[in-house]
Amino acid sequence: PRVFLRRTHKKTLETVAIEILRSYAVDLS
Repeated sequence: PRVFLRRTHKKTLETVAIEILRSYAVDLS
């Protein structure tokens, strides 16, 4: 369960990072 939680958390962080970069790129343009 801990490994699954960690893996899911990492995937969530990656998704959030992508959304932040995407919104940041929109702000620059």
